[in-house]
Formats: sequence, C-alpha cells, structure tokens
Amino acid sequence: MRLSLKTAPSALPLDWSTEVKGHLRLDSDDEQDRVLNVLVPAARTWAESATGRQLITATWQMFLGYFPSDNACPIRLPKPPLQSVTHVKYYDSNGVQQTWASANYTVTAPAGEKCGGGFILPKATVSYPTAYGPPYEIEVEFVAGHGADASSVPGLLKAGMLLLVGELFERREEAIVGTIITRVPVAARDLILPFLWEQP
Repeated sequence: MRLSLKTAPSALPLDWSTEVKGHLRLDSDDEQDRVLNVLVPAARTWAESATGRQLITATWQMFLGYFPSDNACPIRLPKPPLQSVTHVKYYDSNGVQQTWASANYTVTAPAGEKCGGGFILPKATVSYPTAYGPPYEIEVEFVAGHGADASSVPGLLKAGMLLLVGELFERREEAIVGTIITRVPVAARDLILPFLWEQP
C-alpha cells in the first residue's frame, strides 16, 4: 500500500490571531510569517505523523496491489477521520481502468474526535471486482480530516501543537549548553497520545 496526497489542506490547524499569537505572548505580528510558514507546519506534521490522523480536510489516493481475497475483509483507509470516498478504480484483465460502482459497496466512516479509521466493504450480494494486479494498482481516492479549518481540530491536539510551537519559538538552536535536550516536549506528546491511531 502507498499513499499520495492529491489535494493538500487549504488551512492551518492553528489560528494566528486567536491561538498562536496569544500563546507566544507576542505584542506584534512581526514573527507571523516565520511562525505560520515554518513552526506551525512543523507542529502539524509532527502531530499527524505521531497520531496517524489528518487534521485539516485533504484528499488522498491510496494504491493497492490487490483487492482482499475474502469479501468479508474490508479495505481499511488510513488518515482518520474519514469524510468520504470519491472512487475506487482498478484495472481489468485487458489492462483497462474501470471504476467500481459505489452502489456495490458500503463506506463506514466512524465519527468523533478520537474515532478509528474508515473502511470499504462489498454489499452482501456483491464481490470484489476481478482486478489485474501489479504492475497496475487499485486506486482508492478519499477525503479525510477533522474539518476545513482550525476551528474543527480537537482541543487537546491544538494544545499539544501549541506547546511544540512555543518550544520551537523559544529555542532556536539544536542544543543549549548546560541543559538536558528533549526531542519532543513530554507534555506536548502526552496531550496528543489519546488520539493515536494505527492501521490494523
């Protein structure tokens, strides 16, 4: 399985004026560009990598070599929370790409801040298509994320990212002489741990 980001998020998971600026105790916007273009994206990448989640709405493509051999086995989708499945495409025995009709499968998208991953399963009277395997791939395009902007991101995830942004803002060097170096602030890590999700 491999993933490809098709449409990146159109917003950051932290808002400058209502969250970041106050957290950093800044009186001006002089540091805004650096914080929003470097530090907040770094915190977002860390949070998403650590939890396996998608914070702000994005479109992903997942590529598989084969459909499951058992119709009772779902196609599990990463990057929860799942919002929707755009399409499932595969190659037939003639090497022609086909779209598996959405009427043939159900999409389960668990809800909630700490939800698990969504999945696709054939309907009771339907089987997975017969697909031609590698070098061709099955393509599943889906939309995932907590929402379109920072207001949709769970508070604990925001708190963890804000702690990391504050740490990166205050400590601009790799190391400070006479201190113990911690790669990721423990408090920030502990805040996001309840959101950890690993694909089965």
